[in-house]
Order: sequence, then C-alpha cells, then structure tokens
Amino acid sequence: MKRLLILLTLIFLGGTFQRATAAPALDAYDLINGINILRASYGLPELEVSPNLMEAAQAQSNYQASNKTVTHLDETGATIVVRAVLYGYGGGTSSGVGGSEIVVAENVYGAFGANAVTAISEWSQNPRDLQNMLNPHTHIGAGEAINNGVVYYTLVVGHLANAPGVGIEATPGSGDDPLFVVSPPRADGSIVHLVGFGQTLILIAEKYATTVENLLLLNNLNADSVIFPGQELIIQLPTNGPTFTPSGPTFTPNPTTPTVTVLPTIEPTRTPRPTRTLSPEDRPTSTLPPGSTTIPTSTPPPTPIPTPSPILTSGNIRLALIVLIVVAAGLVLAGNVFDKRKGDK
Repeated sequence: MKRLLILLTLIFLGGTFQRATAAPALDAYDLINGINILRASYGLPELEVSPNLMEAAQAQSNYQASNKTVTHLDETGATIVVRAVLYGYGGGTSSGVGGSEIVVAENVYGAFGANAVTAISEWSQNPRDLQNMLNPHTHIGAGEAINNGVVYYTLVVGHLANAPGVGIEATPGSGDDPLFVVSPPRADGSIVHLVGFGQTLILIAEKYATTVENLLLLNNLNADSVIFPGQELIIQLPTNGPTFTPSGPTFTPNPTTPTVTVLPTIEPTRTPRPTRTLSPEDRPTSTLPPGSTTIPTSTPPPTPIPTPSPILTSGNIRLALIVLIVVAAGLVLAGNVFDKRKGDK
C-alpha cells in the first residue's frame, strides 16, 4: 500500500491539475486530485467536486486552525452530517433531494509543514480513513488552512442513498458488490487483497475462487479471527520467485582411464655412526678433595636381611645341664633337711 501511494504521489506531483478560483485554498484541490488518483488505482471512479461539501470542509479547516486542534466537531459541537446539511448538501435537508438520505464521511489531519501528500499518506494508514476515501461516494469537498506553519486539512465525501442514477457501478470482475476490488497478481505472482468495509472471509474466498481454510492458513488466522477494513490478506503466495543459477567453473569428468605409474623402490643407504675415543685430556677429572671417596652413581645393592641365630647351640645346652644339676642338688638337700626335722620330733 505504501509503495502504491508513493507511485501515486509522484504522478500527482508531476501532473498538471485544474485549479479552482473559488475561496478554498489551492492546495485543497491537490488533495482532491490525489484522492481521485488513489481511487483510480483501485478501479473506482473519480469523485465529483461538490461546492456545498467544499464550503463545509473549508469551514472546518478554518475552525481547526483558529483553535489549533484537529477535530471532527465545529464550534457548536455539530458533526459533519449536520454541517453538510447546513451548507446545502442534498438540498439542505437531512432527507436529501427526492427523499434520498444523504451519506457523508469526513477525514481531518493537521501537522507542521503538511501537504496533500502527507495527508493522504496518513489517512491511508488508518482503516476508517482509508475506507472513507474508497467507499462508493459520488461527491467530494476539501479544505485547507494554516496557522503558524501548521496545516489543517479536511476531506468530506458523500452521496445520496437510493437516488436514481447515483452511486458507483460494479467493478468489472467483482460481481454485484461495488465495494469489492479484486487485486491483480503482483510482479512475483502473489496476490494480496485489501479488505473493504463489510467484507468477510467467506465473501473474499468466493471472489478469489479459493476457500476460507486456505485464507486462514496463509494469513496465520483461526476460526475466531476478526478481519477489519484496510487489512491486507494474502490470497496467493509468490509463484515467480528468482531462479538461482550457480556460478563458477563447471567440472567435467575425464572419461579416459587414468594411467598408473609404478615408481622404482629405493633402498635407503645407512651410514655407520663414527665411534669416538676419548683421550686422557678429554676424560673428566674428579673435583673431590684428597682422601675423599667418590659416591657411586650406580644404584646401591639391596641391604641383606639378617638371618636369626639358632637358639639350641652347644653352649646353650651345656648351660642348661648345669642349671638342672644345681636345681636337683638343691632339691635333694632340702629333702634331707626336711626328713631330719621330722625325725627329731
């Protein structure tokens, strides 16, 4: 949508537009031309300038500039419906000419240094404002006023409901629904639909010959999802994506059988290592003081485990016999003394 609006803006700024000599500012007619270019991109007819709606829109822009505010209400609190009738739209009565009801809608915008392009761009981001520009109206009016560099825009669109010969004819290929605009495929083959006022998934699926289930799948929706005017729905994914062509040299195998060359075996030549004989001058000398013994650098022999001496040696036997003789003699002597004392009694 943004890309489309930029394209329309370039066409809009590069073209030559008819300027009215009426009281409203000239830039208001740039706004009207931009709206009609936008509608043409959707296959909708241009809106006819209504002097009554021009006066109503200009009065609202003047009021916004004088109060430095962006609003849909005037100094009396009246809405656009009341103001449109007040300025004579539809014959000056709410019932319209021949009893036809008037239908009007209004967009307002204000910003420092704004112009018609920025106003249309801002309104295109708002679903309600976008539908006001695309709905099946037949008349348009615009106003522009400036206060200290801040530009205030007012857009008023309307039509007379049920009036003979009034309204928008159905867009070719959209059936009997004048609001439904079937989006053509994009350059990559994808199709994206801009949801209009009152449209449902069932209606959209019918117009594009697809199914509701397919729309839910492509747009990550479920059965409880709600779509709104201005929302973009994917109808078809890209089909003409870029084709990847690999770059670089192409390897072509050689069908010829390779030839195997057997190399001769080479025996390595071993050179004997020369033996060096140390001369007395090359031999290391001891640095120990005289009388010192050198500590062997080799590993010392293991310490032998002492063998226990036998207990029963010849000397031990003789000593034991002497002890026994002495003990026996003592016992004999003690026995004699005991017998002697017993005989004396």
